[in-house]
Amino acid sequence: MKKAVVFIICICFIGLLQAQVVSLIPKGSTWKYLDNGTNQGTVWRTASFNDSSWASGAAELGYGEGDEATTVSFGPNKAKKYITTYFRKTFTVNNPSSYALIVMSLLRDDGVVVYINGTEAYRNNMPTGNISYTTSASAAIEGPDESLWATLTLNSTLFVQGNNVMAVEIHQRSITSTDVSFNALVNAYVTAPVPTISRGPYLQKVTPNGITIRWRTDLPANKRVQYGTALSYGYTASDAAFLTEHIVNLTGLLPGTRYYYSIGTKSKVLQGDINNSFLSSPVSGSATPVRTWITGDFGNGSAHQVAVRDAYVNYTGSTPTNLWIWLGDNAYSIGADVEYQNNVFNKYPDQLKKIPLYPAPGNHDYGNIGYQSSSSLSTNFPYFANFTTPKLGEAGGVASGSSKYYSFNYANIHFISLDSYGSLNTASSPMYAWLNSDLAVNTQRWTVVYFHHPPYSLGTHNSDTETELINMRTNIIPLLENSHVDLVLSGHSHSNERSFLMNGHYGLSGTFTSSMKVSTATNTFVKTAPFNGTIYAVCGTSGVDPGTMQAGFPMPCMFFNDHTNNCSMVMDVNGDTLSCKYLTSQGAIVDQFSIMKSGFVTQPVIMDQSQLFSITSESNLTTINYFLEENSKVKIDLLNTMGQLVNSFDEIPTYQEKGFYQFDLPVSEKGYNAGIYFIRMSANGKTMAKSVFISK
Repeated sequence: MKKAVVFIICICFIGLLQAQVVSLIPKGSTWKYLDNGTNQGTVWRTASFNDSSWASGAAELGYGEGDEATTVSFGPNKAKKYITTYFRKTFTVNNPSSYALIVMSLLRDDGVVVYINGTEAYRNNMPTGNISYTTSASAAIEGPDESLWATLTLNSTLFVQGNNVMAVEIHQRSITSTDVSFNALVNAYVTAPVPTISRGPYLQKVTPNGITIRWRTDLPANKRVQYGTALSYGYTASDAAFLTEHIVNLTGLLPGTRYYYSIGTKSKVLQGDINNSFLSSPVSGSATPVRTWITGDFGNGSAHQVAVRDAYVNYTGSTPTNLWIWLGDNAYSIGADVEYQNNVFNKYPDQLKKIPLYPAPGNHDYGNIGYQSSSSLSTNFPYFANFTTPKLGEAGGVASGSSKYYSFNYANIHFISLDSYGSLNTASSPMYAWLNSDLAVNTQRWTVVYFHHPPYSLGTHNSDTETELINMRTNIIPLLENSHVDLVLSGHSHSNERSFLMNGHYGLSGTFTSSMKVSTATNTFVKTAPFNGTIYAVCGTSGVDPGTMQAGFPMPCMFFNDHTNNCSMVMDVNGDTLSCKYLTSQGAIVDQFSIMKSGFVTQPVIMDQSQLFSITSESNLTTINYFLEENSKVKIDLLNTMGQLVNSFDEIPTYQEKGFYQFDLPVSEKGYNAGIYFIRMSANGKTMAKSVFISK
């Protein structure tokens, strides 16, 4: 396909600084190239290799796009394509050790490996291990990302005084690929240049004691973050590595505290004022007000996207936004990096520097390459390079080990982000097993789950006929409802829809009955132990306009239906109340609902303190020590690390009075395997869980 025209803007320095940049390989240089399907082995990478028989031409080199300065041959008679095309360039370097920085920028389609004088210097979109002439690229590079230049530093020790050779091999994703693209430039700097910020900063993975700050610069640079509770800062975090993608983890923060920060290099602040600030998370489990902004299907660069943003800014005013949830299809139309840049990062600079964001991927973030296809099951997409998610359980919850799905705690809310397009979701799948385990040990007052494809919708998408939506409803929703999830958020369908508080609706839209309503209320719901009932909300209009509804719209299970307005959602949680509003791009509220929980005090019945809920395990005895704040019905379960129930213990009296208790699990005679287990304890609808190693 035709690539967008890309302009490389060079920032020139005045006077003495103009002489500080030495162009070792200019953009558009003449290269030697070979594309005949032969195996060149490894000797072609070295400076001594004789490439006199190879063809030559000016970059950009390639075929299939129509904008190449040199069209490389498709093999004999330009009729056949091959996986690998080879390029070589001889250039001169004077005293390489005198340069403070050597920077390479590279355009490639699809995969690339770069060698300087026979030593590998860079690899992108290629598998690990040895690379041969038949090795395919890891993923196809398509759309706007075909015009994306990668920039990185090269170690000066790779170069020698005098003649040097840069050898590059471009690999196709498949033999049927329609295009090849290659261009490169190398600049040397006598003094390190001052970079500029080209993306961010943006905030990720906030916890009571830490946060991740990310940004991108146009040139590789080292990094430093200054931070503190006042603009005088007082603390720093730095890294000497020269990179364009900067990721800094701050630690040792105080919970629920406002921090200010600046970002830059070790010698220069690039950005930092009163607007660069964030709130660390409150202590997990605490009942403090939390505001969350929710956007779905938003990053299309439209005027309506901007209007939705501005309406929220006006609505929230001086009330701080604690979290920002993305429901997928975050960057249109194929989730390309340049689309993320233009339609997301450039559209929300003020919000990104203040509000920690937690995204979920949608089908457009996967380039619409096919639901659960072999390609979508991978992570070779800009979405996964752009975001740092708490896959190791750093923000609470069970570690998923995957950037596709994860969970985290904030105050008394447990959030779960799922992948409804690029992950399997059957009962035997890794995502399902992790979700089951995560839900089993969740003890937060509120549980909110979000993913892209809605289980219930007759908006622009049909949950009665579309596989992605059906699978989430039939495979995942029963698990969520069994764990008393309170709210499920989705996008994808370009509509605004909100259900009744309901349970057990797993069939087609026409199978919904009034008995599936947990409450006859429509806007204000009360949940009591065991807290059955979930509300399902669709918000797929935060940038993309509403579209034509499906036959049968509205769904019987939906109380609110809107296919006129562009909306975002505002969720406020304060103790035992969760409230949500659909906020239009004009600032109107077109639907709102609240869930209130009752049946026990806000403070957990079983307190998560070592002296009030503890477990000891010896060779033949596992003992639970716990304190009840009030008379309670108690239930104790033993679960494995997959969240599966191993045993329930009914030896406990039906009711116990307020006070301290000790319960010995009858483990030794049950024949359990030694290993890690979870002890789950429930009282009056409140659940507490801890892990324990049980030995034989």
